[in-house]
Amino acid sequence: MKASLLGSALTAAALTVALTTAAAPAHAQIIFTRIVDTSGPFSGFSAPSLNDSGLVAFFANRDAGGSGIYTGNGGATTTIADTDSPTFSSFGNAPSLNDSGIVAFSASRDAGGSGVYTGNGGVTTTIADSDSPTFNFFRAPTSINDSGTVAFAAVRDAGGEGIYTGNGGATTTIADSDSPTFGSFSGTISINNLGTVAFFANRDAGGTGIYIGSGGATTTIADSDSPTFNGFGDAPSLNDSGLVAFLATRDAGGSGIYTGSGSMTSLIADTNGAFSGFGNPALNNLGTTVFLASLDAGRGGIYFGPDAVNNKIIQTGDTLDGSTVSSLNFFQGLADDSNQIAFVASLADGRTGIYRASFVVPEPGTLALLAPGLLPIAVTIARRRRRK
Repeated sequence: MKASLLGSALTAAALTVALTTAAAPAHAQIIFTRIVDTSGPFSGFSAPSLNDSGLVAFFANRDAGGSGIYTGNGGATTTIADTDSPTFSSFGNAPSLNDSGIVAFSASRDAGGSGVYTGNGGVTTTIADSDSPTFNFFRAPTSINDSGTVAFAAVRDAGGEGIYTGNGGATTTIADSDSPTFGSFSGTISINNLGTVAFFANRDAGGTGIYIGSGGATTTIADSDSPTFNGFGDAPSLNDSGLVAFLATRDAGGSGIYTGSGSMTSLIADTNGAFSGFGNPALNNLGTTVFLASLDAGRGGIYFGPDAVNNKIIQTGDTLDGSTVSSLNFFQGLADDSNQIAFVASLADGRTGIYRASFVVPEPGTLALLAPGLLPIAVTIARRRRRK
């Protein structure tokens, strides 16, 4: 998440930006930090990820040509891997990051083939690649947990495809198309610190669903056989308690953001209210769910609950970093154990940047402090909020 303030008053320290639009309640103060923007060496960004220390990982195209995977915290950026190396020719555009600062990413190689890799600015580690007798092609994005285990989707040399995990040695099959259940997989997978993976799948018998597994039998979180849902977003988000957040379309019409663990589902927000549509959600260990949404009244933004005013983090038309937000991109950029998000904002002055937003979700009428590791600034936000 980045941008450049009016003049040159931005430092690596967090920058508090007032949301001055009429829709923003006076108590909805959120701390925004610019991580990087297009006034520097970068020309464009993908949706970033971040960890609990506030470090942000992102893919970027460069003004001088080429691209790479980088991390930053508001000051100088660290190159994890780029196309200047003799190894990589291109990258999947959604790296993931754990609390140790290790980044997982997929890449194509100069010598041909592709793979899934991890790194923190030094030597990269190969998790799996197409030189193996197993894998032919890898789909982005990947997901990494705090132990360094990476979940990824791959197409196999022998045909078929699957969801796998690995940390540089042998890989574990979470689910594959050899089973009598699943026909194919797509979208983004999510791994938690217990090694459980959430994924979207198309079934051999028809229909789709959201599932979790860790290498044995899989558990259905929700599927299109239910009398409620007829389709799903392809990027479920999983926390350490086994709760999954997902986007679904309904048999009765409309769509919504839901959470579930296999027995029942809970509604977070739907199109019966102020929202007209949603992006895939992110969920953290605090139970906070964050999502991109469009509004019936026009505009759109990033929210953490069903109230488009009191549960707003930022939306188009808001003031940010000395300009006005014209578009937003948020995808899985929620910290696991703190209420921080990373997002891309395009601004009316022509800049595009990656920003970090830090906020709390107090009970109504209470005042809360930001979690340890964030700036010691009291922030009040009415209502509750959701995941990463």
